[in-house]
Amino acid sequence: MGEGIAFTEQLASSPVVETKFCLRDDRWPGERRITYKYPAIGVADTRKCIEAIGRLRYELFVQRDGKKYECADHQAGIFLEPIDAVSLNFQATDHQRCLATVRMTWAQDALGDKHLSKAVTNSGLPEADLSITVLNSRLALRPEMRAKLYLTEMFRTVYRSGHMNGARYCLVAARPSLSELYIRFGFRDTHRHYVDEVGGEMAITKLDLHDGEHLRRTRSPLLDVFEELHPIS
Repeated sequence: MGEGIAFTEQLASSPVVETKFCLRDDRWPGERRITYKYPAIGVADTRKCIEAIGRLRYELFVQRDGKKYECADHQAGIFLEPIDAVSLNFQATDHQRCLATVRMTWAQDALGDKHLSKAVTNSGLPEADLSITVLNSRLALRPEMRAKLYLTEMFRTVYRSGHMNGARYCLVAARPSLSELYIRFGFRDTHRHYVDEVGGEMAITKLDLHDGEHLRRTRSPLLDVFEELHPIS
């Protein structure tokens, strides 16, 4: 990953494949080495799973919140974006029902997306760190207790995946009201904000995946995964 990953419109707009959807072009080599501890939480790797995520996004972002995303398919009731084809889309399911989801994308790929690119360019991220930085986005959570119970373990799964795929940093751009959620997991407030044309005001937080001392100091729920991956740290 030393030279980074170049985003191309041709790749982003190409048809979605039925399996290995999120592992295209070896962007995520670490996924082949990950054994998920919780079968209900993992990466969506079939069209059926991806469409279930798209339906949850549509239900929450478009129908509930009234957001007018141009990629939303109102006839099918699905909200998916070209950037999904080069990202990892995580899901927590119960009886094959998608309860929660979040997306992870390499920063260099994110520069080709009209929404995520603003998070990268407004983050103050040095150009040298683009190839070792991921973004988490499109967090969607059903408003029910079972979904909330899966959230912490889903974030641990995303953290483990980012770490094993070679990421050093993770950015999140979310509504200011959600920043505290990420800070509890060890993200730092960058005090950088911008306005997305659909999402509105966004606050940027940043996580150093290798900073175990900060995870210990903040009592992050990610600490046990860090210690698992760094047993002598």
